[in-house]
Amino acid sequence: MSDDGRLLLTYQLDGNLALMQTAIWATQTSNTAGRALLQGDGNVVLYNAIGAPYWSTATGNKVQVQGLSGTFRLVLQTDRNLVLYASDRILWTSGTQEEAFAVSGDTMAVNQELRPGESMRSQDGRFVLTYQPDGNLVMYPTTVMYLNTPNQNQTPGRALLQADGNLVLYNASGLAYWSSKTPSEHNDTSDPEVRPPPKFTLSIGRSRVEIWSSKATLIFDRFGGKGTYSYGPWLQVWTSPELAS
Repeated sequence: MSDDGRLLLTYQLDGNLALMQTAIWATQTSNTAGRALLQGDGNVVLYNAIGAPYWSTATGNKVQVQGLSGTFRLVLQTDRNLVLYASDRILWTSGTQEEAFAVSGDTMAVNQELRPGESMRSQDGRFVLTYQPDGNLVMYPTTVMYLNTPNQNQTPGRALLQADGNLVLYNASGLAYWSSKTPSEHNDTSDPEVRPPPKFTLSIGRSRVEIWSSKATLIFDRFGGKGTYSYGPWLQVWTSPELAS
């Protein structure tokens, strides 16, 4: 194991020598395990062997106060984040999304982010998208506001384009408070001819913020027999509303 406890080298029973990452996230609890249950009230609860609860996401009260309804689901996303949803509304996250990188230019790629006070600018210099210190993600030309996300009194953390094509605002505690709700049908990778998953980019264009997706198609070389991936065409999957003109 590495000094910081993050990496583990194991000689496995199958004969493989494998370097693995240790636990990405844990509830930091100690008990005799019983079961982990997603309850009908929107709470994820850990029960010990005698049926007593000892940890939860504490989201049941949030569901009642906000009057949320629909299907509750706990999703382990491709960005390494564990997220609890009420229909399309985010209730709780583990805050373990992959490390992101700063944006350069007018386009945000997957796992790139804006930190509070950071901006990205269109190629012609007329529009600026800024993640403000008040938690709003705002797009400006010179004096007119176009995109304005409700900050809901949040302490800003980062604006991240995730691997699933969703643009998400996280507060300083790692909890999501707004997303673009990018349509899930554009994330479908069930087709065996589509590997790896789609690529996503975010850009500033036509006075709006846009998210684009491109699927990868497997193409076989008729001589060598080796497959290569070709991306395209690019499809626009989300456009921000223009709130002012």
